[in-house]
Amino acid sequence: MINGLALNLLGRVHFLDHFAPICEALDLPMIVCEEVHREVAARYYPGLRIDVIPKDQLSADDITSRYDVLFQSQPSLAREAEFIAAGIDASAAGVPPQWRGIMEALTTRGAERARPITWVFCPHGYSGKPSWLKRSAFEQVTLVYGDAMMDRYRELGLTQYLGQTLAIGNQRLGYYERHRVELDALVAEECKGHLRPGARTIMYAPTWNEGEGATSFFSGCELLLKTLPDEHNLIVKLHPLMTIQSVPDVVRLKERHQDRPNVLFLAEHPLVYPLLSLCDVFVGDTSSVGYDFLSFDRPMFFLNQQHRDMSEDHELYLFRCGTVVTPDEYPQLFSIIDRGLATDREKFGSMRAEAAKHVFAPTLSPAQLRVGIEEAVANARR
Repeated sequence: MINGLALNLLGRVHFLDHFAPICEALDLPMIVCEEVHREVAARYYPGLRIDVIPKDQLSADDITSRYDVLFQSQPSLAREAEFIAAGIDASAAGVPPQWRGIMEALTTRGAERARPITWVFCPHGYSGKPSWLKRSAFEQVTLVYGDAMMDRYRELGLTQYLGQTLAIGNQRLGYYERHRVELDALVAEECKGHLRPGARTIMYAPTWNEGEGATSFFSGCELLLKTLPDEHNLIVKLHPLMTIQSVPDVVRLKERHQDRPNVLFLAEHPLVYPLLSLCDVFVGDTSSVGYDFLSFDRPMFFLNQQHRDMSEDHELYLFRCGTVVTPDEYPQLFSIIDRGLATDREKFGSMRAEAAKHVFAPTLSPAQLRVGIEEAVANARR
């Protein structure tokens, strides 16, 4: 039995969807620092136990005296010395400065115990981006989705640094399937009045602006909205960090288009699979949501914002699963979609099946997940 706690101290809304199946399987409580995040969790994941502790009231002594295992989706500092000694650059995935103090305190207090705290890293989506993989290799226990993630560790020369690993498969899909009736009903109610019944529904899910030019949002989003045919629905699912990085752009687009009867804007929305189940077509760039859409084997279109070479670029592994569209073709995207649907499955169906199998190992049941994590934690303590 794991005496653990899930830490969502930054209040990242999208982390909730990744923590939910783990918290459910292990009966873990979760800490957030703002009431609004507890309310979001209560709405979409009513079975979870959520405690609100304001940032200025967080106590490393209290947490480390009550729990033996800490689960987090941000980097921990448990193996920070090894990470620094290895000289690996992963600055984009570091601990945010405003949280470093409490993380250092948790690490110090946890290491001082008679039986030190064990840290478990829970990934929050697969995309193959190096920065997060580099940090997550230096954890005591790292949960991985499957072979693709392990292959990326090898390609980046990180295998030697890995602690205990456990391939968990697609836990969020499993969670969705167990709660499908309630989640589908909730999302259907939220979509009412925003999507035309019977119309083809397309999701556009750009990544956040992690590096210069990484996202297609700035050149693609408004263009898609302007050229959207009346007979199609468009769900714009923004990465939550876009609402922090680019507030004026997001607000302006929402104000201009949110009242249209075939457009739905979603920013601080944690659910993914109930929304994807509504969609006939996916449009994205390097967002991890594209890997989630593989489970539905439906048409996919990728905006290659930087004209990158998909044969050489590991971050574009998913592009083989659909039609690639370059920036000069963005104005014709919906025509490209309409023309491509008839032959999409013939061209890309087998590639999507192969990619899904490569990215996600067979999904562990809640009981298997609990046993697997217990064994990994026990091995990490030896």
